Amino acid sequence: MGQGIVESVSRRLRAAGLPPEEEVHDSLILAEAALLGCAVLLTSDAHLRSIDHVRLTWELNACDLPVPIIATPREIVAKFFR
Repeated sequence: MGQGIVESVSRRLRAAGLPPEEEVHDSLILAEAALLGCAVLLTSDAHLRSIDHVRLTWELNACDLPVPIIATPREIVAKFFR
């Protein structure tokens, strides 16, 4: 995929406040995950974890992109490996 597409989606997410404007790397990670079709994004990053999932869905759907579930490794272990 082209870097321009990742940057464009990343800018869109930051403009919507998903994540805050200064969190450029977080928005790039999120845009790349969506563009790669990732179903789950494992992270302990507080900015990514606090993203409003409804608004994220709205923004990524407008780009015709899937929305990854954002979870911590601990949440995945607790949910599926009890």
